[in-house]
Amino acid sequence: MLIKLITLFIVGLIIGSVFEFFYRSFRAKKVITPRFVNIQIYAIVGIFVYLTTYININIFWKIILFFVAATTIEYINGLIRFKVTGKKPWDYSKHKLNFQGLICLDFSIAWTIISVLAYLYILPLVDNIRF
Repeated sequence: MLIKLITLFIVGLIIGSVFEFFYRSFRAKKVITPRFVNIQIYAIVGIFVYLTTYININIFWKIILFFVAATTIEYINGLIRFKVTGKKPWDYSKHKLNFQGLICLDFSIAWTIISVLAYLYILPLVDNIRF
């Protein structure tokens, strides 16, 4: 199980890097290199998504868990980063339904969609890897 968790963490970092690179570069209209503080969230959420496979509940409740967990992980990560550096790693304050500029509804929904896709498509691939 430890090898799978490490593998999922690495896969999450890679997927997070790709998403962040294209999203940020597209928005800025120039090449933006992802920061580790941003991509580690993908890895942590990926591990959480994997751990939900051990919970025997239907997919609807797992989706609710993905929403809550991903939003909480993003908030805690951003809050810690803000407390340590004095700077926000991202700022959602211009988005509707944001909280302290660290989380907002539209990104929470995006995190949920990414989590569902990881659950349906990435986890089966990782499960097929024999260690």
